[in-house]
Amino acid sequence: MNYLAHVTAVLALFLAVASAASESLTSIASDMEVGQQLIDAGDYNGALQVFTGILDKHPGLAGKWSEAYGQVQFKTGLCYLALGNVAAAKDALATGLTAAKEGDPCLKNLRYWFGQAYVAGGESKAALDLFSNYVKDYPDEWIPRTIIWQCMCNEKKYEQALAYLQSVYDERPEMRPEVLSLRANTFFDYLNRKDDAINALHRLIADYPDHQLAIPARITIGEGMIEENRVQDARDWYTETLAVRPTDEISVLWKFRLAYCDYHEKNWATALGVFQILYTSYPVGKWHDHIKYLIGDCHLRLDNYAAARTAFKELISSFPDSSWAEAARRLLSDLPGQ
Repeated sequence: MNYLAHVTAVLALFLAVASAASESLTSIASDMEVGQQLIDAGDYNGALQVFTGILDKHPGLAGKWSEAYGQVQFKTGLCYLALGNVAAAKDALATGLTAAKEGDPCLKNLRYWFGQAYVAGGESKAALDLFSNYVKDYPDEWIPRTIIWQCMCNEKKYEQALAYLQSVYDERPEMRPEVLSLRANTFFDYLNRKDDAINALHRLIADYPDHQLAIPARITIGEGMIEENRVQDARDWYTETLAVRPTDEISVLWKFRLAYCDYHEKNWATALGVFQILYTSYPVGKWHDHIKYLIGDCHLRLDNYAAARTAFKELISSFPDSSWAEAARRLLSDLPGQ
């Protein structure tokens, strides 16, 4: 074979290999897209079959790192995790981590979800170590820090958790609202130190009044007042909030809370009037089921049985899976009349 023929043959072979590789990558990308669509639809079993099928169809990927291989192992691990198979999830993610090299595109996701697999398996101590190392490399992320806090609390290391939150507060000023919120949770949920929790929430509201976490902080403080039968204090608290931000989109929330004060004080007619306005006039969204239940309950307490029955049936029809619909079903069965 002369030189030109040899070059031509080599070039043809190269083009054939390149074409096959290109077709393989196209096939993998197509299957990955199908698998992601199944995940988005909540069909994790179907997605898992797609991702494991990719390795079956392309055995050359196994044991060799490529971006495609990393994505397959990552998505496979996610599916197993969603299906509750923690051991298989850990195996898939560990396989991807073993093959990965520093700077690989999937390394971050693999590390994060490998830690989450340990959380799902109840292995808080191991998860704590994994996420402590994770935040050293990705210090700007907040969610992993909440996992570290939760793992410490799971291990009943509450003072260590508080000390950790303080270190984040000192080192990461942009995370301070979140830190104050978790600090309150620690006091409320684990240490039964309500006064310290309330103080943390008041500080959050004072220092960051426009932060989204100031809203649940205000709700928690008001609910605490109602639980202590300090209804007028709660009413003053919500009124003050509404006066400060009367045109805010969430003003409906404070109006609802004020009406709930009337409800708690058994001013059924007053509360009913506000609940009806809120239900029909404001886009309260996820609160609609709760408000409709309260409408029915107010009618019931006012002996308006027909109106109560109508409200409860509308609630059950519109929000059949709601816990408030279940409560309405129980009340309906005891209502006098048909």
